[in-house]
Amino acid sequence: MGRWQCIVGKYLGVMTAVGLGLLLLGVVFTAAVYYRVRLDANVIERIYARGGIGQDVEAFRARQIAQALTVIPGLALILLQVGVLAAVATAISTRVSPAASVGLSLVIFLVGHLTVFLESARHASRGAAGVVRQGILALVPFLEIFNLNEKLSQSMLTPFDAGSPGAADWSAIWAYVGWAALYALAYVTLALGIGIVLFRRRSIS
Repeated sequence: MGRWQCIVGKYLGVMTAVGLGLLLLGVVFTAAVYYRVRLDANVIERIYARGGIGQDVEAFRARQIAQALTVIPGLALILLQVGVLAAVATAISTRVSPAASVGLSLVIFLVGHLTVFLESARHASRGAAGVVRQGILALVPFLEIFNLNEKLSQSMLTPFDAGSPGAADWSAIWAYVGWAALYALAYVTLALGIGIVLFRRRSIS
């Protein structure tokens, strides 16, 4: 077995475990959103029966499946983010101990979500500080690309409902997920490639 196979196999093993766990979490979360919509519809129906407000309860119930499916893009981005971090951790583990690898991966996770602030401060920085920020931005993964909280919190997404206000948002979000997947693929390939090179140069006694 070649050394590159050890690195790739280790990464795929981690991602298989993560994928199975995320699948289970996704099923539970999707079911929770599905039944939450039903409960909200029941509350609206009771209010409507008392003459409080008038809303189309059946149309609201019809969106149960559509609304439940809105969790899928977020789950996909979580998987992509974990994939990037797992690739970085795999590369780091070729040179340091497991404990140090976990610590460095945690630091990269934190810095990766702070790169958005480093980017905003880049134009205001000069000299050594600017060079350091530029180096961090070039090396550390930009993990905020996998964050959909702002879009999901402001949209009532209704997939497969072309006439709804949120249908355009749904298409745009999946397009965004596609670009994020390309970024993740490129970074994972780079990180694993570096890990393979480092592992080949490491003497095994």
